[in-house]
Amino acid sequence: MSSTSTTTIAGESLHLTKEKRNYPTHNIKTIDGQHEIRDKLPALDSDHLGLGLDNNQSSLLLVTMGRSGSTFTSAIISHHEDVFYTSEPLHAVGKDIYSEVISLETTQKAQDAVDAFLTCDFRKMDSNLFRSKLFLNSKSTENIYKCLQSQKSSSYDYVACFITLMHQCSQKRLHFVKTIRYRLEWVRGAMRRNPKLKVLFLVRDFRATLYSQAATFETFNMTIDGERRARLICASLETNARELETLLKLYRGRIRVIRYEDGCLNPVAYAKNIYSFAGLQFSKATEAYIKSITQSKKSEKFVSDKFKVERSNAVETMNKWRHFANFNLVQKIDRVCAKADVIFGYKPVKSAKQLQSNNFSLIKNPNLSKGLYHFVTNRLQRDISRNSENES
Repeated sequence: MSSTSTTTIAGESLHLTKEKRNYPTHNIKTIDGQHEIRDKLPALDSDHLGLGLDNNQSSLLLVTMGRSGSTFTSAIISHHEDVFYTSEPLHAVGKDIYSEVISLETTQKAQDAVDAFLTCDFRKMDSNLFRSKLFLNSKSTENIYKCLQSQKSSSYDYVACFITLMHQCSQKRLHFVKTIRYRLEWVRGAMRRNPKLKVLFLVRDFRATLYSQAATFETFNMTIDGERRARLICASLETNARELETLLKLYRGRIRVIRYEDGCLNPVAYAKNIYSFAGLQFSKATEAYIKSITQSKKSEKFVSDKFKVERSNAVETMNKWRHFANFNLVQKIDRVCAKADVIFGYKPVKSAKQLQSNNFSLIKNPNLSKGLYHFVTNRLQRDISRNSENES
């Protein structure tokens, strides 16, 4: 006697036959026909492929814009041994993912992909998305990228790559996705579909983000296009702030705003705050790791990729942009971003001397509901008080 169940993994129809001999037979329909394979995988039936979340598992989504400190924050979260981390799963989802208006097809594909990694259920995900080299940025996903690169799409081993991924994903308690391409307006649906999902919205000083984007992505010239870019970004952030307040009302306790600058000023407290929100236990090993990447006397790369974490002095890194920024352009950005500055807690620069001085803090308490943001370090409070005295 045998029982057969059918599922679809990343677009492939997969039939699992559980027999008395206690191993599965996998009949995989591919473009070349149907293949029957035995004893090639661990004994996994359809109930053990990691489809969905168990009672002790949960999901965490980090939403932000490019060059806002997401790699640094993700390194802190993914250091925990019980985290399955996916970095930028939407990199290859479609060119219009970067456009102001996104097609319905790309929107659906993007939502399916993020849902897949948050739940370890890859049945709806487009397998072509695994072709992105950004999967190499995480130990959790580098194996699936390498596995698919070495197999023909019509082979059993190709589908076996996905089954192995699902099995590995299902072994971790927290499934964490970081993306700069996911719209905050999609979060409401994601939280409705996944009651175990929590969301972090990461922000950074918009001026720093713009200068870093111009230097790293090389898609625009800061001198020529900086003010226009600032207007677009800050208008989007004002819209996001309204959506965040709505999400707080609908899903209190599941949405949190964090700031990159808080992480630089007090990285251990920043990490503990995030770990508590995500339901992770904070260990001495994690604390030591955080100190190792934030307290170096001199900034130095310990990996070659500019999108990966650097070992550095965190405060020095946070303020780096201030020493090559143009004061007149910064003032223009301050004018178009005045509302967003108030909402997220950033201060305008009143003189070139202020811009250049690391002793002058550019952050203050944000104007956000307490349920959205309640992480203010003692050091930040001292900075705010000191600067208030200096201004008076």
